[in-house]
Amino acid sequence: MSTIPRQIALTLIVIHLIAGLSVAGEPKIRLPEVTFDFGYTPSGLKAYHRYWLVNDGDDTLKIQRVKPGCGCTTVPLPSNVISPGDSVPLDLEFDTQKFKGKVHKSVSIYSNEMVRVDTATTNVRKIYFTGMIEDSYGPVKVTPTTAYLDTLGKTEQVITIANSSADPLTLSVTSPPPDYLLLQIPNAEVPAAGKAQLVLKPGPQTPIGAYNGSLTLRLEGKETFSLTIPIYGMGYFQ
Repeated sequence: MSTIPRQIALTLIVIHLIAGLSVAGEPKIRLPEVTFDFGYTPSGLKAYHRYWLVNDGDDTLKIQRVKPGCGCTTVPLPSNVISPGDSVPLDLEFDTQKFKGKVHKSVSIYSNEMVRVDTATTNVRKIYFTGMIEDSYGPVKVTPTTAYLDTLGKTEQVITIANSSADPLTLSVTSPPPDYLLLQIPNAEVPAAGKAQLVLKPGPQTPIGAYNGSLTLRLEGKETFSLTIPIYGMGYFQ
């Protein structure tokens, strides 16, 4: 083989390798929600929220580790391997027992995705949560402050929200209770100097044994804020 054809062949091989590298897929995490606010939350109890991890890349995303900050834990992911276009939930449990006042915490997610932050490259993404840990619910009064349910005796919990201000408030759910519980909100508006009621019931899929969760509401008016109501229950065979 002459020198020129050999050089041409080597050049073609290099071009082919470069082309192969250029089309190689990469995983890409998308976090539909980066920061969540529990708002006013009773001290000494637990609050819960579900985040989602989405793979918007064109290669498999591998979650290597989820490291919560102080005072919170996460439930193991359903899968640490996320195919392109798929997603998995990341459930957070926040124990308020050791906190008081304003709280700002984070959870670190380690994966095979490499992202550039400022001048450095990292494989860590973070999600955040905030809360106001108090013995009251700030601008409103919530009765009871914690919901208790069982499938034998107390089969529903009525929660009353009393608005002492001169302006109406509009209710919306930012973090629902567990899927097996049924939430009814007959009226999404809390009148000025008035009350609104929510009803929480066990559904047919309520698990046997002890369970817990929480409900986070957003109240909008002249002042906008959130609050979280912890939920504890016991399921029995019917």
